[in-house]
Amino acid sequence: LPISQTIPERFDETAAAYASKPAVKDELGASITYAELQERSLRCAAWLTGQGVKKGDVVGVAAERSLRLYEILLGIMRIGAVYLPLDPKSPPERLEHIVNDAEAVLTIHLDQIDYASVEPSALPGGTAPHDVAYLIYTSGSTGRPKGVLVPHDGFLNMIQGQIDIFGITDADRVLQFASPAFDASLSEIFMTLLSGACLYPVTDHLRNAPWTLKEFMREHVVSVVTFPPSYLHLFNQESFPELRVLITAGEAPIADDALHYAGQLDYFNAYGPTETCVCASIKKVSPEETPPLSVGKPLPNMTARILNSAKQPLPAGMVGELWIGGASLACGYYKNEALTQERFQALPELDAARLYATGDRALWSESGEIVLVGRSDDQVKIRGNRVEPGEVAFLLESNDEVEQAFVLAEKDGEGRMMLAAFVVLREGGKMEALTRWSLEHLPVYMVPSFWQAVDAMPVTVTGKVDR
Repeated sequence: LPISQTIPERFDETAAAYASKPAVKDELGASITYAELQERSLRCAAWLTGQGVKKGDVVGVAAERSLRLYEILLGIMRIGAVYLPLDPKSPPERLEHIVNDAEAVLTIHLDQIDYASVEPSALPGGTAPHDVAYLIYTSGSTGRPKGVLVPHDGFLNMIQGQIDIFGITDADRVLQFASPAFDASLSEIFMTLLSGACLYPVTDHLRNAPWTLKEFMREHVVSVVTFPPSYLHLFNQESFPELRVLITAGEAPIADDALHYAGQLDYFNAYGPTETCVCASIKKVSPEETPPLSVGKPLPNMTARILNSAKQPLPAGMVGELWIGGASLACGYYKNEALTQERFQALPELDAARLYATGDRALWSESGEIVLVGRSDDQVKIRGNRVEPGEVAFLLESNDEVEQAFVLAEKDGEGRMMLAAFVVLREGGKMEALTRWSLEHLPVYMVPSFWQAVDAMPVTVTGKVDR
């Protein structure tokens, strides 16, 4: 049955069972036990209350992976406030837009707050399982990121499904690889902290040095890791003797790598949009699989439908749009009821209370698994991050030197997705200045890899990019 709890309630149960066990260890050797994490999160909650934060308020947190991040995250949720992850490396204009759009009452930078001397106090009651736990922003086709509201119980349903399918136990050591600004990090964090396992957050410096990271994983006997397939590909199929579970997500798996590692350990191909609380379906890959690899079947208490344009179910082998329903659906989009109604629909003729239209094209395999075949729009994944090329074009056109911009997605020579930008410059505009500007104003994963100045923008830009 779906879980009817809040995230802090579930964490407190785990903390009681594993009080003296390390909950988090960082690469410098610092650690915190479950009991200490529980106490510090209570102090943070009391500090937040003293700052006037109340249930339903949005609190932004601009932080890298660190021990204190988890105290603050739990502290926010304890008082019924809404956690808003922010990437401190994002361009200031983007962060300002997100904070303003979310109407955050407070933005926390870890080096600017101190609640160590604050006494924990009785927390305000009234936080319910269906209340919003976090608000996270994803790329938007209109040129602005859009916020997705995720409830406590929906997220917990997803996490419990992952814990069960991956077999996470208190003996595991789990890497926190994803940036805290992306929802994949919440999956890594809570499948660890709600199972009694130990979390190992790594800095971007280590993340950007794959072979040093591999040595870190060996030294600390990390047993569970989630990588984007393009990152896993950097290891050239080198073995990970210490790993028990290897998960790839965020992009289509690279079949050769997946089948290679599936013969050595438990390899899972995970899939899910932010609107389904991170993960909607999981496939344990067998080394005997035949590509294309499926994304398996929906998690417990979740459903999937593949429908034609008339919203009628399709039989195995026929391609349609993938719709997802069940306990782990997001509440909807923040301050965007029209988009919420468009993408989250009740379909009573299918006996579906509410389904989310993913925009992914898919088919059912003969074995009843979901096989993804593409998108019905321009959305792509770049290094595991969701990107709307239209948003990148919109942002480029905000530059005074740009008359018009068009951005499309292409695959590079290694089969990895990249962005290509075609730009009409205003008189006197310089492409070199625009590329420098993009590095300062776009998140790194949204910066095009290929640039071309054109005299006029065609109606459509098609075909392969000539590099």
